[in-house]
Amino acid sequence: MEHTVGDLGQEIWQLSNPFANLAQHALQCSQVNALKSIYPDLDPKAGFHLPRSATDLENSYITLWPRDRYPAQIPEPAAEIHSQAVNLSKIRQWGRICLPNGQIA
Repeated sequence: MEHTVGDLGQEIWQLSNPFANLAQHALQCSQVNALKSIYPDLDPKAGFHLPRSATDLENSYITLWPRDRYPAQIPEPAAEIHSQAVNLSKIRQWGRICLPNGQIA
């Protein structure tokens, strides 16, 4: 709250009527924030940039470091089932994942 008041205080340009000027800037700031929350595409800074070497999976899941440097061979009992499902014989293990709700597991 103090940070917001400080930011709005720096916006005061008309010293003859500072409270009306401050109220006008606060109104404009709240209207812009409301538009950005309704239409997120209006805010160019809101675009989420993935960390280096992170992988964006489907449904808002993001794999995060640390990870294995090289793909590893899948152990035999699971290799046959895995190769039938996704047609891969090697996998790379990741250390963390960002869930759709923002939590990191």
